[in-house]
Amino acid sequence: MAQRKSLLWPVTAAITVLACAIFGIVFYPHARNDEINYARAAKRKAASDVTMEGVAAHWAGRIDDAAAKYRQAIEIDSTMASEHYLLGTALVQLGKLDEAVKEFGETIRLKPESAHAYNSRGAARLKLGDVAGARRDFEASIRTDTTFLAPRANRGIVFLREGKLEEAKAELDAVISALAGPQAGVPVYEARGIARARAGDLKGAAQDLETAVGYSVGKDVRLRTLLNRARVREASGDAAGAKADHEEYARLKDLPENSDQFARPIKGGDVEPKKG
Repeated sequence: MAQRKSLLWPVTAAITVLACAIFGIVFYPHARNDEINYARAAKRKAASDVTMEGVAAHWAGRIDDAAAKYRQAIEIDSTMASEHYLLGTALVQLGKLDEAVKEFGETIRLKPESAHAYNSRGAARLKLGDVAGARRDFEASIRTDTTFLAPRANRGIVFLREGKLEEAKAELDAVISALAGPQAGVPVYEARGIARARAGDLKGAAQDLETAVGYSVGKDVRLRTLLNRARVREASGDAAGAKADHEEYARLKDLPENSDQFARPIKGGDVEPKKG
C-alpha cells in the first residue's frame, strides 16, 4: 500500500503543477486585464470629474478657470479628445489662437472623424489670417460630415476673403436655405450681404444686413453689423438710415455726436467665422 501511495504521489504532484500552470495561463491574464481596465476607468473618472468642473466654470463665464481645469484633466488622462477640444474652445475665447490650433490638432489626432474639430481649427486659423490653412480644415470638415453646415458657411467666408463672390454666395445660399432664420447665424447673413454689396446687388445686401442686425447678440457683433449696414445704406442713397446706424453705433461706443470713427469699405475680413 505504501508503495502504491509512493507511486501515486508523483502523478498527483504533476497534476497539481499542471493545473496551477493552466490556471495561471487561463485566469491570470484576465485578472491582469481587469486590473488594467479598472485603473483606466478610475483615471478616466478622475479626469471627467475635473472636466465637469471646467464645464461649470465655462458656463459661468470664468474662461481662465475653465481652461485651467481642462489642462488639469488632460494631465490626468491625455488620451480623450473631448478635453483637448474644450481647452481649444476656451483658448479661442481667451484670444490664444495659436494654442487653440494645437489643441484642435490634438483632438483630430485622437479622433480623426471629428468634423467639429476641423471646423474649429479652421475658424481659429482664419482669425490668424491663415486663409489657406482654414480652407483646408473647412474642406476636411465637410468631407468628414457632409451634413454639418458650419464649415460650408465658413468656406463661403473664405471665398469672400478671396474675392470669389459667386462661390461665396452659392455656399451661403445653401446654408441659409437649409437653416432659415436665426439658426443660420449672423455671420452667414452678414457675409452674404457683403458679397451681394460687392457684386452690386445693394437691395439684396440691405436685406441680408437688416437680418444680421436683427439677429445680432452681443455688443461687438451689433457694432460690426451696424457699420456694414450703414455702408450699404449710404451706397443705396438711404442717408437717413445710414445716419441712424451711425448714431446707434456712437451711443454703443460712447462716442461724441458727429464722430467720424466709422468703418469705411465693407471687407470680407470683418465677418467672424461661424462656430460649431
